[in-house]
Amino acid sequence: MLPPLLIGIIVLQAAGGSISIGYPGLTEETGRNIVKSVQFADPEPYTLVTLSNEFHIYFFEGFLKGDFVHHWLSPNQLNEFEGILENTKGRWLTLVIDRVHIEPGYTGKELEGWLNKHLYRLDSQWFDGYESMRYAIMPSDDWSWQSIGYEFGPFLFDKFAVNTSQLSPNDILGIQLQVCSLEKIPADHKIFLHLLEGGTVVEGLDGAVGYGCIDVAQWQPGDCFLEKRGIYIPPDLQAGRYDLIIGVYTSEGTVLPKNGANDSL
Repeated sequence: MLPPLLIGIIVLQAAGGSISIGYPGLTEETGRNIVKSVQFADPEPYTLVTLSNEFHIYFFEGFLKGDFVHHWLSPNQLNEFEGILENTKGRWLTLVIDRVHIEPGYTGKELEGWLNKHLYRLDSQWFDGYESMRYAIMPSDDWSWQSIGYEFGPFLFDKFAVNTSQLSPNDILGIQLQVCSLEKIPADHKIFLHLLEGGTVVEGLDGAVGYGCIDVAQWQPGDCFLEKRGIYIPPDLQAGRYDLIIGVYTSEGTVLPKNGANDSL
């Protein structure tokens, strides 16, 4: 068990189209709600990545305030995303996927999966047909790894690391977890990582391996993926000693029993 735990805009896609507020698929209210989620910790700097081919929604850019970088990508771009992390501001990055206008055959999973491998997923929200995913940007070097060998059904959680064991309000707990297969892993099984102290729970974002961007149906026993997740520490959280709890549940909500001791990291 561990101890207690200036404005810049970069547009990468070029397309034509006039701006029209109220364009079907993105109302002004929805645009403002998206921006409110992006500017999560005002007045901190932040990074926004928009995935869309529809420049009629570009008017929501006018609602953004503060110190930020904005990358605009096309869903047709399937690789070479390194430029995003070479141009960021602050510790927050939000990916907004325009699922209203995305072309058939494109899902945005390539970019989402790439970010899942490099950053620490915090949460996910929907605003009408627009999906917003927030990530934490933090270095991954010099973390202290601990072997655990926890087994939950077909899952083996081999080892894990955290960025720190002492946290303050508004901090982010970064977690790296080596997830391996003992046998065939159902795609609908979800991993959860939460902080627990008495009756207080600080939830991470539950999700399948790689938040569904990893094709576990192709895995063989012994295949592994380095899961990266983040937990935001609310400003009003009471001080105390919190356990990091890990587990897996099925699509029916059944929590898989762990082989061995308790499920605290």
